[in-house]
Amino acid sequence: PRLPAPAAEDIALLRAHSPGFWDQHRKRAANGALYSRILLARVEPGSQDLQALHSDLMALEPDWRGHEQTKPLALAYDWLHALWTPAQRHSLLTKVENACAYQVHVITDKYALSPYNVYLYNSPLQALMMAAIASHGDSANDSCMRFTADYWRHRVLPVWRQIMGTTGGWHEGGEYVGIGIGQAIYQLPALWRAATGEDLFANEPGIRGFADFALHRTRPDGTYIRTGDAAYFRRG
Repeated sequence: PRLPAPAAEDIALLRAHSPGFWDQHRKRAANGALYSRILLARVEPGSQDLQALHSDLMALEPDWRGHEQTKPLALAYDWLHALWTPAQRHSLLTKVENACAYQVHVITDKYALSPYNVYLYNSPLQALMMAAIASHGDSANDSCMRFTADYWRHRVLPVWRQIMGTTGGWHEGGEYVGIGIGQAIYQLPALWRAATGEDLFANEPGIRGFADFALHRTRPDGTYIRTGDAAYFRRG
């Protein structure tokens, strides 16, 4: 897979030390949760009805910021690539391409999102990058990756460097950090590293410093250290 995926050692570790994790996903999958069905189809081949899963994925239509539809489409296309029939794979690729086009519309036109603002990171940009990585090399014109790579390198990363400096930091309050950049600071560089091998955690000290802060500000009860202007400190 091009997207980060659970390795055999990850699966074994969870089975040994947190079997309830898989029990929860089996229950969610039985209730129709797409992510759980996709995860189990990869981890436990044959456990899911792929035709039913494909039908449910094809029924998704982009709405609001689009990420709730784009993420499962990208994951299913990438993680289960070898399990789909050629016809299923082709139809899913088209859905991923269309979902990516919607994410571009959300970012550039519908909401005119800014790399300085929480809404880009909650989470249209993650969805865009997932769609770009999943479809890269398979899409006829690769327009999704061409837009994403340019936006990431020439719009987002310069803003991060400007604000984070050499030690890390962000200008929004605590709860916005929690639901926005505090998630994206790991997710986006990790996605990019898995796809390209470029390790921004190693090469960008501001990203590394802010990622350390996002980790260490979490207290034992799951809430965050009270910093900045914020009202809601529990993980969402």
